[in-house]
Amino acid sequence: MKKKIFGILLIASLLFLTWLINDKWSINNSAKNNLFLNEICKNTDFSTVNRYESLIIIVMKKDYLYLCKLRQIYSVYERDYARKISYCDFLYQVQYDDLLPNFLINEISFNQRVKIDLNIKQEYNENGLDFIKRKYCVEIKKDKEYILNQKMQFNESRIFTLMYYFFCNGFYNSIGSQDGEVLFFKIK
Repeated sequence: MKKKIFGILLIASLLFLTWLINDKWSINNSAKNNLFLNEICKNTDFSTVNRYESLIIIVMKKDYLYLCKLRQIYSVYERDYARKISYCDFLYQVQYDDLLPNFLINEISFNQRVKIDLNIKQEYNENGLDFIKRKYCVEIKKDKEYILNQKMQFNESRIFTLMYYFFCNGFYNSIGSQDGEVLFFKIK
């Protein structure tokens, strides 16, 4: 009997450890630490110009990335979710937990979507953001600022997939208007 209980506990422990290892690079590990998202959800006054209102937030749903404007996300929140959930929780669930149905995603993204780059997704899931930084970026400021390596070829799918993973890890994304350089800035 003791051997049976020990065996069950051993199997349960191994399953738990396997889950921890597999979840190591999960987006949800960084969700609550995303200082940028924490800052955004505090600014909800859209009656005047809000410094984040034109911000593009990239939301993943299945194998697509949707380019969503914060003002539209807030409008959907006010109309459909304000009585059920806080704005911060809503933003986290939109960003990380696939909260919105397709018709609402289409509404807030104006049907602007890009297929996720499955190779980058796999690299991120297996190796984490540090690997992505080393492979695709040039470091400008230690652990704070990166730029996509100009010597590499990037299509729209690859660029937005990288932007998504950087954003999920607390980086603001910026695309240069003149030169098209893609920059990532760590927030605080």
